[in-house]
Amino acid sequence: MWMKTQLLMRWIWINRINSREDIGKIDFSGLSMENICQLHFADLGLAFEFYNSYAKTRGFSVRKSRSRIVDGKVREKTYVCSCEWYRLEKWNHMKNRVREPKPETRCGCMSKLHVIFNAVTESWVVRDFCDEHNHELVVPKLARMLRSHKKMTEPDISQMNHMKEVGISMPNIFGSLASQCGGYENVNFLIKDMHNQVAKQRRQLPDDLTSAMAYLETLAARDQNLFYSVKKGREGVFRQIFWCDGRCQLDYDLFGDVLAFDATDREWKTGYENPAVLNPSELTKHWVKVAAEIEISLMTLINF
Repeated sequence: MWMKTQLLMRWIWINRINSREDIGKIDFSGLSMENICQLHFADLGLAFEFYNSYAKTRGFSVRKSRSRIVDGKVREKTYVCSCEWYRLEKWNHMKNRVREPKPETRCGCMSKLHVIFNAVTESWVVRDFCDEHNHELVVPKLARMLRSHKKMTEPDISQMNHMKEVGISMPNIFGSLASQCGGYENVNFLIKDMHNQVAKQRRQLPDDLTSAMAYLETLAARDQNLFYSVKKGREGVFRQIFWCDGRCQLDYDLFGDVLAFDATDREWKTGYENPAVLNPSELTKHWVKVAAEIEISLMTLINF
């Protein structure tokens, strides 16, 4: 009995996939249905990565489908071909539709990978696998443009950001990434995807007013004499903001009013069409632009 248990655990370990590196070592061209049904996965993410990699070599795209949850935990998961099932009729008869409906892509394909959790081995095992398609498959070298395969990796995003910071244009960045991959046919994304990634990163940044307040709080931590005031209008909208550090107050005591303010020069207008403000303590550093969507009250500055 002990010998059988050891042989079983050894067989499971040989067919177990523990990391993405293990998936990269698989020869999908020589993989049979029997081999796939014997695989064990350390987690659900590896099961999806395996099926997605297999789909890329066959020329189709995959997506996540149904799950079975027991006691708040996923115990079964099904991954299917992107052409599985059909589009619901309600999407074809929308009364408030503005654009024409997109072409139908789902045709009832039955290809799938169904995995369940095995509590004994603490791994995900293949319960059902079907590789029959009722639609044409894409040429494997073009499968990189399908939805589940077209994505930017973290190294690609990091390199794009570094090259963009030094002023390199998107087409040149894309060409550089393509040359590193051995040609444009080996790049798994388009220039449009790069622009989408940049837009996503911008949406994750804090707004201008939040950045301005964080900057003032940083200055206040270093200068105990710093004074700043923020006034809100109706509905809590910020209308006025003013700051004055210790050096500014000292210069005012010595020289009096040294505030320069030009509301007519378009060159110094911000993106919000508000005039720029000159901090008296920063005369040697030229203008200081308030990067926030606010209106500066000239009377507030004069009366300070």
